[in-house]
Amino acid sequence: MTILLVSVLFMGCAQEGKPTIGKPEVREISHEWGKVTTSTTEIITKVVVYNPNLVPIPLKDILTEIYMNNVKNG
Repeated sequence: MTILLVSVLFMGCAQEGKPTIGKPEVREISHEWGKVTTSTTEIITKVVVYNPNLVPIPLKDILTEIYMNNVKNG
């Protein structure tokens, strides 16, 4: 049963008879200001990722660095 499931998974990613897995890519990144207090400033970041595969690829986290006035924050 497991072999059948794995075979179907790769067939779903196949293009022109060759099993391939495409590389997901970031299509858009946008930032907006969130809540601002005297001690914190919230920056809300939205990322649009394009996955060319028929099978979803779970995304656990995104690593980013934020600079303000050429000073790295976080």
